[in-house]
Order: sequence, then C-alpha cells, then structure tokens
Amino acid sequence: MPRSRAPKLTVLIVATLAGALMVVPAGAQSRRSGARPAAAKPFLDVRDAQRRAVERRGDVSLRAPSAATRSARGRLRHAGAALDVDALTGTPRLLAGRGAPLSAPASGDRRDVAERFIRRHLAALGLTRTDLGSLQLQRRTAIPGGAELLGYRQYADGIPSFDGGLRVAVDAAGRVLSVTGAAQHGLSIAADVPTLTAAQAMGRLMDDTGVRRAVHVAHGPAGTRQSTEFTSGEAAALVTFGEGTSARLAWQLDLRAGPAAHYAAVVDASGGRILYRANRVKAAANDALVWEQYPGAARGGTAQTRDLTPYLNPGATDLSGPYAHAWSDTNDNDLQSDGSIVTTDHADPGEAVGRSGGSFTYPRTDFSTGNGACSASTPCTWDFEVAPTSWRTNRAQNAVQAFYLVNRFREHLLAAPISFTVSDGNFDNGDRLLVNADDGAATFTDGGPDDDHVDNAYMDTPPDGTKPTMAMFLFSNDIGPGAGAFRDVNGGDDAAVVYHEYTHGLSNRLITVSPGGEGALNDPQAGGMGEGWSDWYAKDFLVSQFPGDDTAAAGDVDMGKYIDSAPHTIRSQGLDCPVGADAAQCPGTLAQGSGGYTYGDLNTASIDPNTGAHEVHEVGEIWAETLWDLRAVVGSEVARAIVTQGMRISPGEPTFLQERDAILTADRQLFPD
Repeated sequence: MPRSRAPKLTVLIVATLAGALMVVPAGAQSRRSGARPAAAKPFLDVRDAQRRAVERRGDVSLRAPSAATRSARGRLRHAGAALDVDALTGTPRLLAGRGAPLSAPASGDRRDVAERFIRRHLAALGLTRTDLGSLQLQRRTAIPGGAELLGYRQYADGIPSFDGGLRVAVDAAGRVLSVTGAAQHGLSIAADVPTLTAAQAMGRLMDDTGVRRAVHVAHGPAGTRQSTEFTSGEAAALVTFGEGTSARLAWQLDLRAGPAAHYAAVVDASGGRILYRANRVKAAANDALVWEQYPGAARGGTAQTRDLTPYLNPGATDLSGPYAHAWSDTNDNDLQSDGSIVTTDHADPGEAVGRSGGSFTYPRTDFSTGNGACSASTPCTWDFEVAPTSWRTNRAQNAVQAFYLVNRFREHLLAAPISFTVSDGNFDNGDRLLVNADDGAATFTDGGPDDDHVDNAYMDTPPDGTKPTMAMFLFSNDIGPGAGAFRDVNGGDDAAVVYHEYTHGLSNRLITVSPGGEGALNDPQAGGMGEGWSDWYAKDFLVSQFPGDDTAAAGDVDMGKYIDSAPHTIRSQGLDCPVGADAAQCPGTLAQGSGGYTYGDLNTASIDPNTGAHEVHEVGEIWAETLWDLRAVVGSEVARAIVTQGMRISPGEPTFLQERDAILTADRQLFPD
C-alpha cells in the first residue's frame, strides 16, 4: 500500500518563495593480502547527545532565555524573521529575514553596519556587552550580488573557540541579511595551560582512530595557542571548546590516518577525551557520474582536441598547473610501508604523465571485446579477468582526462552566477588540487588494485590554504565489494564522478564550523546535503552542456549511466524524479516507495552500519531531487545563484529546513524584485 507523503521540501522552497559506501554482495571475497586498515571513524561531536537530551525534554535550550531575550526574539519573528536557537548555547544558529532583510539600508563600512546590528540585537542574540569583547573579526569575504560576509570568531584568554562566533551577511545597500553562529554567552576557560602536550593529544587521537606510528615534533609549541607542527606535516593548536554553559581547553588536531581518512579533531587538553572528530574525506564510494561526458556517450562521448595551455604552468613537463596537479598515484603512498606520511605535491617515478610525441594526446584503448558488461556506448578501459594489470594501457590517458575535467569544472564554478572565487577558498595556486588518477591501481600482489581501491572515489578538503586531494579509483565488474554491479572502467573518465567529488570541495569550503574554515557537513542531514549538492552541481552542469540528457520523461538524469552495469546501483533513481512519477522510470526503494522522494522520506533512509546514522547518499538523493525541482521552476542560472549563496550564509551542520531558509534569504538578496 502506498504511504502518504509529507510535502516535498522543494514545494516548501518554491511555494514560500527554499564516504564511502560500499555495497558488498553476499559471498563477495576479499583479494587483500595482509590486514585491512582500520575503517574510517564516523563523525563525532560529544555535544550532540546533550543537544538531543535537551530536545527530548522539550526545552528550547540548555541555557534558558531571559525575559528580554524572549521579547526581542518575539519581535523579530513577528516581523517575519527565521530564528533557530542552538540547544546548548541558547543563541541563534540562524537569524535571517524571510520576507525582507533584517535591517534598513545604511551607508559606510559594512563592518560598522554588522557591528551596530550586533550591538542593537544583543538580547535577541542571547549575548551581553561583555560578550562583545570576545568576538574578533576574522575574515571579510565578498560574495555575489555585492554582498559581504563578515566572520567573527570568539576568543577566551586569547585562545579562539573551535566553532563559536558569528557570521554576518551585509548586502550592497548596507542591509543585514542574516546572522549565523552560534556564539556562547560568557565564554571562558578555567585554565589556559594544557595538562597534555600536543604530542600526547595526537597519541590519544591515533589510539582512537587505529593509527600506529611514532609522533615527532618538528616545530613548537609556539605562541598563546602553543601551535605545534609534527614531522609528518600534521599540526596541533589550542582551542576553546564551548559546551553551552561552560567551556574547556582543548587541542585541535590534524591527522592523516589513511587513503580515505583525514581527520579534523578536538581532544580535551586535560583528560584526553575525543570531543570532536570529522573525516575531511567525503567519499563517493560506488558513485557513478557521467563525463564531457564519458567515452561512447550519445552526447559528449566523442574525443575532441582541447588545448591544455590555460591549465598548465609555464614550461610544465607534466600535468602541473596553478589550479591542479594530476598524476597516476598507483601505489597510493599517502602512507608508506613504515607508516610515515607523504603529503608533498609530487609524483613518484613512473607515475607522472608527460607529453607523448610533443603533446598530451594519448589514444584510449577499448577493452570491451569479451567483457560482458561493456558495449560501444559504455566501453571498458581495462579488463581485470584477462589481465589485472591491463589498467596500465590507459593510465596516461586517464590522468589527462581527469586533469582536463577538474580544470573544466573549476572554470564553471568560477563563473557567474556560482562565482566560487579565491575569497571563497577555491583551489588556486597555494592550495591547488592534487588529482590522484588510478589511485591504488597497483596495490595488490598481482599488479592490480586491492579491495580498498576499486569502485570508489573521494575528495579530501582541508581548510583554505591547504591542498585538497581528489582520488579516482578503478571500477570493476569482477572484484571488490561491488563485484557484478559495475563495469571495468576508470572513474576519472566519468565527468559526473569527477564533478561530484570536486563539489565536495565547494561545499566544504563554503560551509564551515567557524571562520577558521573547517568543513561542517558531518551530521546526517548536513552530510546528506553534501552528497546531494555534489550530484546536483555535477548533473546541472552536464545537462546544461547536453540538454538532450534531460527529456520530458522522468528518471533519465541518471548518475550511473556509464559505471553501473546493473541499473540504479549508484543511485536508486534519477535526479529528475518528481513526486508521483511512475515506478518504471523512478523505482525508488522498498522503504521509500517509487516516485520522487520527499522531506517525509528522510527517516526512511537506511542506517549505515559504520555510523549508526541514516546513510548520507540516500539522504542526499532527497536533497538532489529537491534542488532539481527547484531548477525546473526557476531555471538553472537562478538556481545556481541562490543555492550557492545559500551555502555561503548557511550555519555549520545545517538541517534541510535551515538550508531552505538560507536559500530563501539568498533569493531575496540576489533577486529583490
């Protein structure tokens, strides 16, 4: 019997106008020799349990608001403002005008505008004049439409809060559009001297994540934050970890634990408890996206000659440019045999891709003959069953293809109306993207990939100023956890896979825990939206290039056209599945039913056994379909503008509804008429 469905989130947006997942078939056998590395740890924030307890009791927050605060917030809500209060701090995570900006036009420096607004609305923000001294302007960012985003970070005894602060968006007319946070009233710490050293804190984190190697300090501790750099290139510094009504001194740490595990973490500087842990790598295991398009595609499937000059450094002899550096990381030596870490921007001997005959032209060899999952429209680029090392034939071609695609997509995101620029933290010069094509292709004893390096791709995005890494794996019909579900192809040949991963970089640079820049898409809804954005931006760009890929029929904007050997392996249905669509085109899932997904399907997503939370790729399908519906109503250009601007003014770890309100606010700011 069909279930009744809650209104689609898109309807709310428009009408009020707002990891690696490996599917292991039964009986699948591992090819690995030796022990498997520890699985990546799930997101952890020790404060979440306390937030849930407060919400279960029905309290607004752990810190009860004063009468003045209740009155001030009542006036704002009456005037049409959206106001979401953090359950621990009792201060707003999001304050935005639904019907109009939060303030009238004003002249002068927008810093003065922002700070006048904060002072005038201290009661509504749950703060006092004393708290103003704890806020320091950390960053000013110009955003599209002439607006500016001002980020204030909170400090206690000269030590910054890990995630406490305010971000104020002010438009070109000097009107405040939104304030996100949440700052903590009365932030203070009992002592600013840690009991544990940075090295000891790193040891606690390594124990927690299953890493086994020595810790050696290269520089530090230095300054108020006792900043410390390790010989591995990882770092630590003191932060204040706010807990609503109290705070503690803690170490913020960076730990590379393996090919798909790069942690941002906070460890109690006294007892060594892990307070916060987030994997910066946003993996898209089993994701299948489609290239300018992919080899053999009906549109964009024929090889064209392109000039790589704009993407290369002057005099470059390999795929090295100001925005990306690509090579074939076939041994995946982020971790060496002795456990030490390689973080330098270089290729090992035999992994770089230089010119062939004076150019970067490498023909693609077809491996479809006798390879049952492949055809002329979906050709294979290697054949594991015939030769596990056959991936070497197209190694150079795939690295060139991946290099071209990341630069092509960068240009798209840089252009208006998305305008992902240096001020947003795009990947330019100092933090160019490191592209590891054929990642781990030679990690098994037979010269092919082990189980950890097939049917996958990932993006590891540290804060602005540090190089991100994109890894493209081989997909296989014969081996790995997804045996039988995929074709023998290179992930780097599929534009949708590459664009999906690059978009994780966009979303993790725009939505952060604080002006400090750590990505904040780890909670199930936030992480799901991260996957949904990645699908949507990838497909939006491809369909704009090839409109014939989105016909009047539902369900043909499919993420798995190239990589899936069995339909709907990567995603359960196309992005263009409206509510009520026929099951033949939009089959959905057993739990959620057929047709387009709705906000009411959120809690029917399956539970990820590794995290105990709803599986983010399934949650992401709800958000991606929602954004596709929005695109259909307002058009691609407007949708790109307001969705991206909504991300810029979003709180960290947003919910679906908070992101809806951010999109509404962005729409009013960018398109006031």
